[in-house]
Amino acid sequence: LFLGKYYLQEIETINNHRLQSVFIEICRESLGKFKTTTENVSQKELAKNTGLSLRTVGKNIRELEKEGFIKINKSNHKSIGSGSFSSSYTPI
Repeated sequence: LFLGKYYLQEIETINNHRLQSVFIEICRESLGKFKTTTENVSQKELAKNTGLSLRTVGKNIRELEKEGFIKINKSNHKSIGSGSFSSSYTPI
C-alpha cells in the first residue's frame, strides 16, 4: 500500500504504536481507495480492523484530531449495532 512520502513522515512522528495503527488504518481507508477522505466508518469498524478496543480507538481518534493529524467530519447517522457514530476522516 502506497501511503505517500508525506504520510510516512507523519507516521514516524507519532510515538505511540496504537495511534500509529489508527492513523494508518484511516490513511488506508482514504488513500488506499484514491480518495482524500474516508467513507463514513464507525469506530467499531476501525477497532475491528486495528485489533484495538473500541474505547482505545475512540481515545486515539480524539488524540489524533487534537494533535492535528486528522480532521473528523461528523455524521448524523448512528452505526448499526454500535454505540459509536460513524464519521468520515481526513488525514491532514
